[in-house]
Amino acid sequence: MNFNTFLSQNKGEIVERWILSAINSYPAETARFLKSKKDRFGNPVGYSINHELNILYDKLVDGKDVKDMSCSIDNLIRLRAVQDLKPSEALGFLFYLKKIIRDKVGSEKYCGSGMADKISTFESRVDEMALLALDIYMECREKVYKLRLDEIKMRSGMPDKGGWALRCAGSDCSGSTVNNIQGLT
Repeated sequence: MNFNTFLSQNKGEIVERWILSAINSYPAETARFLKSKKDRFGNPVGYSINHELNILYDKLVDGKDVKDMSCSIDNLIRLRAVQDLKPSEALGFLFYLKKIIRDKVGSEKYCGSGMADKISTFESRVDEMALLALDIYMECREKVYKLRLDEIKMRSGMPDKGGWALRCAGSDCSGSTVNNIQGLT
C-alpha cells in the first residue's frame, strides 16, 4: 500500500487524535468545553481547531507547498497567540502529528519498502509547517505586546516617537486595547 493511501484511509482516526492533542493543550475545564460542542457559533475555537486541522492534514498528505497552508495555520495560531499559553503549549500540538502517524504505522505493522524515507519526508513537511506556525505566532505576539505598550503609553501620557501616544485603530481614540486588537483576530 502506498504511504499517502495509508494516510488517506486512516485520516479519521489520525486527525481525531491530532485534534484531541490540540484541545488537550488547554486547561482541563477549557478542554472539556472544546470537546463538548462542535457548533461553529457555540464553540468557535473548537470548530476552528477541527476545521483547520482537517484542512492542514489534507494538504500535508496531498504534498501541497507549506505556503499553501499559511491561511489555515494563521487561523489556528492567531487564536493561540492571544491566549495565555507558553509557545511550547501553543505550537506543540503540531508536532504530535508525527507521533500519531508513527503509532498508527506501527500498530498496522505497515512495513512497505522505503517506508522510513516516506515517513521522514512527511515529518519534514510537518516540521516546515511548524516553522511557519512559529513565524506567525511570533508576529502575533509582537503585535499583542506592541498594543499593550501603546495602551500603557496612552494611559500614562508618555510621548511616542511621532508625538503623543494618542493614535489608535478606532476613530474615537478611546485607548481601548479591544479597539486596537481588531486587526489581530
